[in-house]
Amino acid sequence: LFFLSKGNIGRAVSQDLIHWEHLPPIENMAREGDWDTEGMRMTGCTVKQGDRYYLAYGGRGEGTPIGLLQSDDLMSWKRVGDPVLTAKDPYLPGDHWRDLSPIWNKAQQQWDGYLFGIHARTKRGSIAHVTSKDFLNWTYHEPLFITEEYQRDNDGFVYLEVPDLFEMGGKY
Repeated sequence: LFFLSKGNIGRAVSQDLIHWEHLPPIENMAREGDWDTEGMRMTGCTVKQGDRYYLAYGGRGEGTPIGLLQSDDLMSWKRVGDPVLTAKDPYLPGDHWRDLSPIWNKAQQQWDGYLFGIHARTKRGSIAHVTSKDFLNWTYHEPLFITEEYQRDNDGFVYLEVPDLFEMGGKY
């Protein structure tokens, strides 16, 4: 289990999903002046690519970057890229670029990543779509879904945080 913890990534393991043993957190590896010096602050994900694990996390900074840590054993981690995903066309930079949810597309032999972003042309919340063959270099696509115009006390858009895609009964 990986979770946000005081600017770091907390970790715990369980054999039964009821009793948990906490492990030392993955401490923020930023140095003074790095984009994530304020800490690992936004929801992330952990995936396995070949024999290597990648942990994506969000931070504060221009384009609300998403950084990446890499591990061969889930215990020792190192930072890769600087950062790997930032909001860029067709998405707007800002605090609404976060919560990467990747799934391996076996047919295309690539990662399909889904996250919350503001679509630049419509200025509305969207389920952003990005793809990668190696989890390090990403191609940006038009969103899968854009909210309708929405008015209340939320600046005119609906938040679409922490999207997820999964297969269930042969459907996605």
